[in-house]
Amino acid sequence: MIKFNNLSFIYEGYETECLKNVNFTIEQGEVVLLTGLSGSGKSTVLKCLNGLIPHLYEGKLSGTILLNGLPMADLSAGDINQTIGCVFQNPRSQFFTTSTLSELAFAMENYGIPYEEMQKQIASLSERFHLQPILDRDIFQISSGERQRLSLACSFSLNPKILLFDEPSSNLDYAMTMQIGEYIRNFKEQGYSILVADHRYFYLNNLLDKVIVLESGTVSGIYTETEFKNSDYPLRQFTLFDTDYPLLSYDPEETYLELKNISYQTILKNISFSARKREVIAILGKNGAGKTTLAKVICGMEPSTSGQLNTPPVMFIMQDSDYQLFGTSAENELSICPHPVSREQIHQALDRVGLLPLRHRHPFNLSGGEKQRLQIAAATVSQNKVIIFDEPTSGLDYYSMHAVSDLISELADRCCLLIISHDYEFIRKTANRIIYLADGQIQADFVLTAETTSQVAAIFHQMKGENHENP
Repeated sequence: MIKFNNLSFIYEGYETECLKNVNFTIEQGEVVLLTGLSGSGKSTVLKCLNGLIPHLYEGKLSGTILLNGLPMADLSAGDINQTIGCVFQNPRSQFFTTSTLSELAFAMENYGIPYEEMQKQIASLSERFHLQPILDRDIFQISSGERQRLSLACSFSLNPKILLFDEPSSNLDYAMTMQIGEYIRNFKEQGYSILVADHRYFYLNNLLDKVIVLESGTVSGIYTETEFKNSDYPLRQFTLFDTDYPLLSYDPEETYLELKNISYQTILKNISFSARKREVIAILGKNGAGKTTLAKVICGMEPSTSGQLNTPPVMFIMQDSDYQLFGTSAENELSICPHPVSREQIHQALDRVGLLPLRHRHPFNLSGGEKQRLQIAAATVSQNKVIIFDEPTSGLDYYSMHAVSDLISELADRCCLLIISHDYEFIRKTANRIIYLADGQIQADFVLTAETTSQVAAIFHQMKGENHENP
């Protein structure tokens, strides 16, 4: 159904190829994982498949892609869109309207689908992807996880038979991520061909027919799922809760952050907690629970409706890096700071996150994972006593996740950290305290000890609606 023959591509203005003689085949009904380190070319492969290359992104393309036996070069963008559905890594980049309902109808309207058929399809998509609570709302007033669900639904609006997912788990809570796995299982049974580019694979356990590993723009290996699990590739966990993680001991010092009965509209209700130096607090909760809203209140982006907040200036690393990138290069980005930062400090910070070789590249020409690492590097040169990370491992590969874990441990020596995350592995590697939000309130707040670690897994199961002990 899909065949890459010696495909190579170099972006306009770049000196080196992003893809180099890529060869692989995806048969009808196969579920294929495309993985590799950040910047290895995964998103570029997807752009070649969905027609963005060469229709939108300029550069030199060589080799061929066959789609159902036909050269993709002979197909129009419209033909491709009716055959291939795609969910981008950043959902915002694929929306054309500001209304969730209009967005669901957008592609169907463009292809002249009759009104009655559109209404039935919208109702079906809303039920399948649990969109009823966000129907007919402003896209930019819903949570990032809800936007991800909306983009998933939109990708199915034209009933394509090939589905592409670029980091589908990056913005979703555990329950919705596992739901994606169930969607993929069902679509596989219906004969869909599915290509998933991701660094996390627990939701794909026992689903994969093939794993394609990219390294520096070329295919370094093609495996079965069993072969991949037994390989020496640096794996994220396929089974999240079966791994033992060491406890992170710490000695908290002075209080840097204090919230007393903080409320915000109907989203947050009487939130009270304090945070001290050396604490790394993981903020858990389902998409839409109010985690990001809480972060915005703490850093002053949103005024609380009631309550008292005591904090020094806060650094907030947003989930969507594009909102916070202002420099002309990765190096320049770290120099935009309220206090002097030496060139040596900047280079050290970039080196710690593997971006020193890309220091002259414009931030918007970095991959999603590289942008995320750039923001984390910015946190290391800051002097803030309170730093909030919103989904810091979104788009990060195995090595980058471990590097960020180490950086957070170092940052905790001089400040307190709040980490909003759905990434169980990362939470267990970095956090020493857990706060669980549900229904706008704190449902659990505990320090991680040998006696309480099981509660973290219980929270994840509870978010998924499984019958496990409540935290």
